[in-house]
Amino acid sequence: MKKTTIFYSTVLVSCIAILFSACNDSDLNQFQEINNTNNTRAEIPEFLSITYNGKTFKNVPTTYDENGDFIFMDKEFASIYKSELANDSCISINIKSETEISFYKDLKTNLESNGYNYDEFTKNIDYQSYRLNKDTRVGYGNLATLELFDDERFSDTSKTFHLDKDVIFVTERRMHYIDFNDKCSSLKVTNNLPNDPNETIVLGEYEYACSNVDAVFLGYEDKDYKKKSITYIATPGTVREAASLPGFNDKMSSFRFLFAQKNQYFEQ
Repeated sequence: MKKTTIFYSTVLVSCIAILFSACNDSDLNQFQEINNTNNTRAEIPEFLSITYNGKTFKNVPTTYDENGDFIFMDKEFASIYKSELANDSCISINIKSETEISFYKDLKTNLESNGYNYDEFTKNIDYQSYRLNKDTRVGYGNLATLELFDDERFSDTSKTFHLDKDVIFVTERRMHYIDFNDKCSSLKVTNNLPNDPNETIVLGEYEYACSNVDAVFLGYEDKDYKKKSITYIATPGTVREAASLPGFNDKMSSFRFLFAQKNQYFEQ
């Protein structure tokens, strides 16, 4: 047993050494300072590719303080984040993959950058009339599914929501009503619409090719769809899995889940 313990300890030390070899000395010193601060406890960093204002910062060592807020161990991006984003209560994050995220000044910029028009005067999503036409050729099963999980990597308690012929959007204005306020740390979005331009779906009064209709998840930091936000988008025929929510773990208090055709309007 002693030999086994020594072996695993050696492997762990080696892994940590390899991890930090990717960081320069100043980054490592910053991590050590963070970890030694009385009111902050940083974890071993993950490496994210971060896009902001058209520029991509690759393999940024990223960790989080005890409140789940970002700590970036890259001097250039840390400076940008501190001066332009950290104190902005409206920043919006698009999760592109497990290791890729994009920052935007607000949800409007986020959605428009991902191909959707945005208009603050558009009718609230809660009251839009989205229904499948009885003549639509798409089947009437679960057209899209959203799964929210309490812990990272799709574990512990979960909540599942479906879009179908009768439910074309799901909104939760206050997640404490479903006992999930400030709990979600991973999610899955499935878009079962066929990636086929010959198959159609009717949203509101208009018919669209299924291949151009996305399943869109909008998560908000505060109740009533306010403050910081994240977006997660599944194109037709895909299953998207976010094993964690960078900067958003255990922070979500309201959300919207709906179909959106490119160039469709959103209300913030």
